[in-house]
Amino acid sequence: VSLLAVLLRAGLMREDGGFEAAPAMPLARRLASGLEAGKDSGGMRLRLPHGMWLCAADVEELLKVKAAFALALESLLAAAGLAPAEVAALCLAGALGEHVRAHDLQTLGFLPSALAPRLRAVGNASLEGAALLATDTQMRENLAGLCATSRLLPLVEEENFHQTYLRHMRFGA
Repeated sequence: VSLLAVLLRAGLMREDGGFEAAPAMPLARRLASGLEAGKDSGGMRLRLPHGMWLCAADVEELLKVKAAFALALESLLAAAGLAPAEVAALCLAGALGEHVRAHDLQTLGFLPSALAPRLRAVGNASLEGAALLATDTQMRENLAGLCATSRLLPLVEEENFHQTYLRHMRFGA
C-alpha cells in the first residue's frame, strides 16, 4: 500500500492504477527504468529489489479493495448522517491498521483527508473481542443488545451500486 502511494505521488502510477511509461518527475523516470511488459499477465510490471515484481494485476486487486473500502466507509458515514470531519476517531483493525500509514491510505483514496489524522490502529480486534466475550458475561449481553438494534447496509442492493463502486475504482479519488 505504501509503495503504491509513493508511486502515485511520484507520478509513476496513474489514478486508474496503470503505470506511467514516460513520467515527468525525475525520480519517477528513474523508477520507470524498472518497468517491463509482464510475461504471464500481459500488463506492465515494475521490478523491485530482491527479485520481486509489482504486477499490474496486483495493483488492480488492491484497487478493488480500495474501492470496496471507500464505498463502505462513505455509506456508513451517510447512514449515520456524519461528515468525515465530525468523526472523533476511525478505528482500523488488523494488518491494514497496524502496518499502513494513514497518509498513504489518504493518498490512495481509502480515507477522506479529514479522517486520516483521526485513524487509530486497534490491532487484532476480532481475537481480542472473542477472548473478551468468552470471559465476560456482561460483555456478551451488551453485544447482544447492540446486535438487536443494529441495521444492515446491503450496499450491493443499492440502485446505483455499480456506478458508485466504479467511481471509487481510482486511486486518490
